[in-house]
Amino acid sequence: MRGSCEAIAENLPACDAIESASVAGPGFVNIVLSNTWIAKRIQDMLVHGIKTWAPIMPVKRVVLDFSSPNIAKEMHVGHLRSTTSGETLARMLEFSNVDVLRRNHVGDWGTQFGMLIEFLFEKFPNWEELEVRPLVTSSFSIKHPKKDSIMMQNLRLGLTKLWFGYREGMRNIVQLGKGYAARMAGWLPDPNEKKFPKTSHVGLGLVLGADGKLVDWTDEELDKTSKELGYGAVKYADLKNNRLTNYTFSFDQMLSIKGNTAVYLQYAHARICSIIGKSNMDVEDLKMNASISLGHPDERALGLHLIRFAEVVEEACTELLPSVLCDYLYNLSEMFMKFYTSCQVLGSDEEPSRVLLCEATVIVMQQTFQLLGITPVYKL
Repeated sequence: MRGSCEAIAENLPACDAIESASVAGPGFVNIVLSNTWIAKRIQDMLVHGIKTWAPIMPVKRVVLDFSSPNIAKEMHVGHLRSTTSGETLARMLEFSNVDVLRRNHVGDWGTQFGMLIEFLFEKFPNWEELEVRPLVTSSFSIKHPKKDSIMMQNLRLGLTKLWFGYREGMRNIVQLGKGYAARMAGWLPDPNEKKFPKTSHVGLGLVLGADGKLVDWTDEELDKTSKELGYGAVKYADLKNNRLTNYTFSFDQMLSIKGNTAVYLQYAHARICSIIGKSNMDVEDLKMNASISLGHPDERALGLHLIRFAEVVEEACTELLPSVLCDYLYNLSEMFMKFYTSCQVLGSDEEPSRVLLCEATVIVMQQTFQLLGITPVYKL
């Protein structure tokens, strides 16, 4: 095994991306990427835009059914999860050049309206003979169908008739729940058959109940920034979790300035923007005329993480996991802070190169914020 690996390492063709190759252990080929190649990848993105880092997905068109609240019930924080996750998945796929058709199926009200219809049939058995007038002129109570077996039987029969009547007039495919109803109705093929269209059920866990100085801020700035921080904090607190796991809805945790929170990430973004501003350099000119150097280990680590953006977006799209993007964003901010601590930016000989690294970090952070549906702030 080791001999084969040594042969592979020794006979790799010349490539600008590879700095060296070696064999470790019983048979692992370690390949070190070239600093020059990493820097060029970042520089090309700065010149041509972040869209050049969009991954290529195997699908071209996707129908995304999300949010879909039960309009017969009261809204609550649990409805945020499907909405924020669905919108983020749509944005990730659109960034990857997939044509996304958003659908908000406002369903799951059949039983409630069925109860009302059945009550009206009982109240007005000769409804066809009635004059046109409001059917309900006073308050009333409806017996719950679970406590009235006859009413439940009639309700099911009536809803079944409505269902098949609806099916006959339906021409578009709608995925309900995990697709069981749609397959039973004949709208979707059997999942074991290699036929299109194909569907993926994006399961979601439950949302459980929870048992520095400001200077030179105008009222408008405070109001705008507080809204962006608040909305972003709620969205990120949801999206950073694996979508299948439950999480506790807690404002204290969401608004913390420490750890993996939107507020911390917004602070990191605002700080990097401030560093770039203090440099007094023309960033657009630097993109065209300066070059990036990755001589320090922390510069290289930051550069390596930046160029992983495309593969991270691809993974998040493939696995339908927005949390993958959140992990990447938090790690990016941590790596930048480590870089900034060990590598002087302002006033150093490497200032042009390091300002470009700051700019690349800001661009990637802003694009990730956009995919997550969060508006970045520039001042905190």
